[in-house]
Amino acid sequence: MELLGGLIVIIPIALFLIDVAIILTCNVTNIDICKRAARAAASVLNNQGQPDAQTAMKTANEVVSNFTTSATITGVTMSYFQWTDNNGNSTNGGSGSLPPNAATPQAGEVMVCTTMTVKPPVPFPFLPQQLSMVSQSIQPIVGLPPILPGAAPGGS
Repeated sequence: MELLGGLIVIIPIALFLIDVAIILTCNVTNIDICKRAARAAASVLNNQGQPDAQTAMKTANEVVSNFTTSATITGVTMSYFQWTDNNGNSTNGGSGSLPPNAATPQAGEVMVCTTMTVKPPVPFPFLPQQLSMVSQSIQPIVGLPPILPGAAPGGS
């Protein structure tokens, strides 16, 4: 009788811990995808050998799109993209808007935000059936000359 009572308590706790572990792993995966997309966008060059926003956005979207979904991770999208050149001109894109409390890129930086939809494997009544996780990464644009301290953006 004690064994049955113990199992009734221990099994739900173990299943809940499995959910938590999978959610944390998915969060780390989303952060990694976001960083890879931002790094790819920051380092890609167009046909003329110059960095540009459209090529960077396409490259970042390809990195995110190449992620294979599973029964747990039901979707990953590039929810926001912002490219800021050395003159401070920005190009925005993505399927959503800038997340609240998100840092904005400075001149010469690119920002990518990704949204991952996760379905925990063990449904619990007090947990949502689906979670959305947002990650943000800002990287310096590699092909642009750096802005030196004390220099005006876009100047030489």
